Amino acid sequence: MLDQHHLPRGEAIIIFVAPPWGAALDEVEGLDLRRIEPQITEIIARVGQAYPDRQILFAIQVYEKVNAESLTEGRTRLDWSMLKNLRLRCCGAKSRHSARNQRVDTLTSSSKAV
Repeated sequence: MLDQHHLPRGEAIIIFVAPPWGAALDEVEGLDLRRIEPQITEIIARVGQAYPDRQILFAIQVYEKVNAESLTEGRTRLDWSMLKNLRLRCCGAKSRHSARNQRVDTLTSSSKAV
């Protein structure tokens, strides 16, 4: 899942995560981050283990509605987090899905929080 790259010491890392939602997405309950494979907490832990001496910023794409319990659970592994709703629109798109809102959950963690 993650190949370790050699980076200069002291450099921060930004990780963009767009996991497959699959069965984790329920239109009524929202996206359950605990049901995504691989789990978000597993991704955070693996990156932290691969780069224990780095500050790491995680930007994780989530659905417009997120299961609150799963979001809280994911946030416990981080120094801080912020949920930001970004409206993504595609010009000239005919699909109702292309004009649908999507969210990006930006989660930040240093290696000590992983």
